[in-house]
Amino acid sequence: IRNCDWSSDVCSSDLGWMSEIPIDGLIASSASGFEARSGTGGSLHRAKPAGPGASRVKTIRILHLEDNASDAALIKASITKGLPAVELVRVESEREYIEALRSRKFDIILSDYRLPAYDGDQALDYARSFHADVPFIMVTGELGEDRAIETLKRGAWDYVMKDNLKRLIPAIELALAEAENRSKRREAEEELQTAVEELTTLTQELTLQNKLLDDARAKFQDLYDLTPDAYIVTTTNGAIEEANMAAAKLFHVESKRLKKMTITAFAGHDDH
Repeated sequence: IRNCDWSSDVCSSDLGWMSEIPIDGLIASSASGFEARSGTGGSLHRAKPAGPGASRVKTIRILHLEDNASDAALIKASITKGLPAVELVRVESEREYIEALRSRKFDIILSDYRLPAYDGDQALDYARSFHADVPFIMVTGELGEDRAIETLKRGAWDYVMKDNLKRLIPAIELALAEAENRSKRREAEEELQTAVEELTTLTQELTLQNKLLDDARAKFQDLYDLTPDAYIVTTTNGAIEEANMAAAKLFHVESKRLKKMTITAFAGHDDH
């Protein structure tokens, strides 16, 4: 937002091809105490600061593809009346539509079905390929039952007839709620997948450590058994826990039997 003149309480936008974007319906609930009300050109009007108990209302970013100015005005009025905080971006052509989708992220897309040199099916296909998670609602003056069913099968969330705009706000609210649920499920699944991958990595590392330990134990056992010196490991009360082959030979007892004996059994032993 540029060209601010706080003495007049108005800021005007300088957004290039999007300079005519209407930003409507943002109620006075932000900490800065400003709101955008039905105006054009992205104008921001000063509002009273929000009270200490007020909470921030999330602005719903809507992209609206509509070439008919009168229809666009009716739809805009319906949206700003029914939703508490809205940023509405209206485009009229394929070029503007594609540029808008590439330049920013929207929460929902509304589109007429019939436009000059473009149509709702093409708009839907592009939206699905570029932002598949963004709900798409067809808002049109004519759409037969077969075409409506086909539109839903292609990935549209819903369709609303222009002569029945009272359905628009409920459709938007349901679509946004479902999109939020999908997002939460996706985040939970990603967190679960990350946890599974971390657990798998830890398991692999533990398996490798156990193998290295087993290899080291086997190597030590070979050295322990094959050394010519007799070695015996006992507990504090003299019970033999370990004995190598040299010890077994020294005491003329098998290694397995030796481990069941106590060192006192060999007191005074003299090997000849």
